Amino acid sequence: MTAGRARRVFLTVIALRWLSMGFTTPLLVVFLQSRGVGLAGVGVFFAVWGVTVATLELPTGGLADAIGRRTVLAAAAALDVVFFGGMLVAGHQGQFVALAVVGAVARALSSGALEAWYVDAALAADPAADIRRGLAGAGVVESAGLAVGAISGGLLPHLLPTVTARTGLTPLSLPYAVALGAAVVHLVVLLAIVTEHRTARGRAALLRGLADVPRVVRTGVGIAATDRVVRRLLLSMTAVGVGLIAVEALWQPRVAELVGGAAGNTQVFGFTLAGVFAASALGSALAPRCAMLLRGRTGVACLVGRALQSLALLGFAASPRLLPAVTAFASCYFLLGIVGPLHAELLHRSVGSAQRSTILSADSLAVQVGGLAGSITLPALAAGRGIPLAWAVAAGVLAVSALCYAGLRTPADFITSGHSTRPAGTDGERDSNGSARQGDDHADLGGDVPAHPRP
Repeated sequence: MTAGRARRVFLTVIALRWLSMGFTTPLLVVFLQSRGVGLAGVGVFFAVWGVTVATLELPTGGLADAIGRRTVLAAAAALDVVFFGGMLVAGHQGQFVALAVVGAVARALSSGALEAWYVDAALAADPAADIRRGLAGAGVVESAGLAVGAISGGLLPHLLPTVTARTGLTPLSLPYAVALGAAVVHLVVLLAIVTEHRTARGRAALLRGLADVPRVVRTGVGIAATDRVVRRLLLSMTAVGVGLIAVEALWQPRVAELVGGAAGNTQVFGFTLAGVFAASALGSALAPRCAMLLRGRTGVACLVGRALQSLALLGFAASPRLLPAVTAFASCYFLLGIVGPLHAELLHRSVGSAQRSTILSADSLAVQVGGLAGSITLPALAAGRGIPLAWAVAAGVLAVSALCYAGLRTPADFITSGHSTRPAGTDGERDSNGSARQGDDHADLGGDVPAHPRP
């Protein structure tokens, strides 16, 4: 498989997965409310999701490294099918809590596995492969898939009223039926186009891989605990988790307040979230150019982007009307789109292949830990003191976390800016035992970054 084909497979699978998620994402909270779940119950749903993912992130990352990324990705896709089917028929909070566990297990299994598969496949095919381009493209297609799904999910109840009437589905549950079909397509395509060459196969190899999970996890945890760069990157993502849960749990009730209710305005939620995802896609596409404009200072780009994101969230909190509120919402995700691929590159350049899935799971775990803390506190704060105050608190956390990126640069940054020495405070990749690999920066970089990278 060539590096170009690996990128195309990577982007195709990402687009299909997030398309299915997009059908329901703009309506999740109001859907739960329509089934009798209050804001506090919504917080419980997100908290259970967060606890489950946080518990399983590192073991499932180690599982992907040990038994193969394709196997773990297929299991995750199958659980997504179960999740959407269950959400379609669930009727009370206990069932939704159980489904939160199912969805969270799928999320934990998929966390980092596809990205790790892509990076390893691309670099195996071409050590000079430009992974920054692929990672930025992932942000674009993820957001595009979500945007298309969000628009469709918001419009479906209005475009297909007879289907809703004949099937007994409500305007808020019809998108879940469509998401179920999309999840099945995602599973089938994943099995067809994601290939992985492993030297050991069969039941014995699977059992050996499972037995090796604790060692892989211990090695990954050791890197996260001792590597200063990785530790700072994970800390920054904990704050992102707080900010994301603040927005994701509360934006729908806030928009419902601004438009006078949710039931007859599903298209507003769909178009709002589609615009937000389009902004995120644009940010991801511009991420490599932003780093170039700052003369290859990836850490500076992340710092500035995160600080501006906190200001955008404050603007969302302060907006009394729909248009400025949605503009601030979109700006928040535009900046998130810029920072995401650059943060990912900083992380990838700090670890080697043997621990890649585990460290990516640790990165996702950091988001879940922050999200768990936010889901326990912020919806309750919003219920008692209002949504704007909860968002102001989250914005403060994001602003402080921007400092985690101060001084961080990748080997690619130094080549782009004309230097040839490794920046102080950044680590090279690691060998299969997790020890630091020494050598020239071009070995760590895997080739020069183009002077004018294509998004």
